[in-house]
Amino acid sequence: MTRYYYDDRGLLVAEGTVNSGTVGITYGYVFDATGKLVGRQGANESGLQYYVTNGHGDVTELQATC
Repeated sequence: MTRYYYDDRGLLVAEGTVNSGTVGITYGYVFDATGKLVGRQGANESGLQYYVTNGHGDVTELQATC
């Protein structure tokens, strides 16, 4: 089962899976100062993946750091 975790502003901060009552975090999410989602980091990854958006704010790509 997938669980989602939010901060006090209602922003998604983490995603995890529950197995036998234990939560394993799969992704942590990064926001800018205005609350815009800008990236995520996998639990077993060293770098961030950044969201690329179009003029409407729709996510069009997920780009890994170089």
